[in-house]
Amino acid sequence: MKALFLSPLLFVAFLSGGAKASEKDRSGPRHVRIQTMLIEIPLTIHTELFDSPLALPTFDAAWQLVEQKKAKLINSDVLICRSGEKATHESYTEWIYPTEYAPPCLPCAPGGSKHFKQKTNWIRPDLTTPTAFETRNVGNTLEMEPTIGEGIIDIRLAAEYINLSAWHQWFNWKDQWGEAGIRFPDFYTRRVNLATSVVRDRYGYLTSFTPYDATGRRDPSRKQLFFIKATPVFVSP
Repeated sequence: MKALFLSPLLFVAFLSGGAKASEKDRSGPRHVRIQTMLIEIPLTIHTELFDSPLALPTFDAAWQLVEQKKAKLINSDVLICRSGEKATHESYTEWIYPTEYAPPCLPCAPGGSKHFKQKTNWIRPDLTTPTAFETRNVGNTLEMEPTIGEGIIDIRLAAEYINLSAWHQWFNWKDQWGEAGIRFPDFYTRRVNLATSVVRDRYGYLTSFTPYDATGRRDPSRKQLFFIKATPVFVSP
């Protein structure tokens, strides 16, 4: 009886179904790995990247600007899910803040009207009593539904970036007991919701956002490029 020997390369090809096997021959569920990049550049460079009607900024050009310190990487997310199914990625802080306050009341004194007239032993006036609150998710959320096609990947995508950009002061009050002013937070939101098709294993440009400045207002002198890359991942036992 002759022994059967397999070379290491042939053995590996046998286990993987062949190095040149087509995707239709691969068994097991098909997954898609989605990676997003948010890169911030000056408005002047952003305009140069769109110097012709059909020009679109490429990821290689944007990443070269990052390496040259002319651009900045703001955020990157990675999410893997099955082809044709919906997935959600969330990373945020639940910011609870008051939205309504009770009306102010007059100061009172535990000793009665005599002490009230003499302005002694006053209890701190009830100026700011919150009566209602809301919660805002400060961070980023990514929802997607990819579908593997022939050479391309169809994606339904919704991305949202929310930042606490500033505080808006409505009323100031400070005494010997501390501060009791009324202020509300300002949130800055960047959102995109679309359906698109991208070439697999390549970064594609989707949209540009306008960021906020140090005061929490829109900063039109800068832009944030939103890139996405989809890669098929085949799972087999």
